[in-house]
Amino acid sequence: MINKQSLQRSEELTLISQDFLLYKKQFLSENNSIYVNLKKKMLSYFSSTESDWNDWKWQLEHRIKNAQVLSDLTNISVKRKDEINLIGKTYRWAITPYFLARIKKFDITDPIYLQTIPQFAELDSDGYLDPMDEANSNPAGAITRRYPDRVIINLTNCCAAFCRHCQRRRNIGEKDITISNDNF
Repeated sequence: MINKQSLQRSEELTLISQDFLLYKKQFLSENNSIYVNLKKKMLSYFSSTESDWNDWKWQLEHRIKNAQVLSDLTNISVKRKDEINLIGKTYRWAITPYFLARIKKFDITDPIYLQTIPQFAELDSDGYLDPMDEANSNPAGAITRRYPDRVIINLTNCCAAFCRHCQRRRNIGEKDITISNDNF
């Protein structure tokens, strides 16, 4: 039997997602001029090729994690660059060239920008460093047990992009670390 509430919720979510689906169709195409131009600029900046661009290892190695590089590639103001530098002293950040090229408008109206580019409000001292209390649900080293039938295995603190809303921000640290095979 089909649950009427489930169908109603599905319809609500479909309506909510329409803006995103339109954005995705219009902007996430490979022919989008903003994407194409910024991609060309980054390939030149990093002295790289199309083949490099399509290599995930190259993307990780060329993550933008410095406000000066971000400034060289985009139109951020000196004030914004200084804010990002200040935030970066407290919270690590990074974004792959591919993801950076997907930012349609370099400001807080763009969802990818909000997800990846540091925001001054992050320095607000309200809130909790471990909002899900994962430190107390860690039965063995790199394991977090959030639900009775699921675990999170934290093999590394490295991500391609450090999302600004990450619940594991406290584990990111200053450099990429992978746990040892013994600890795994």
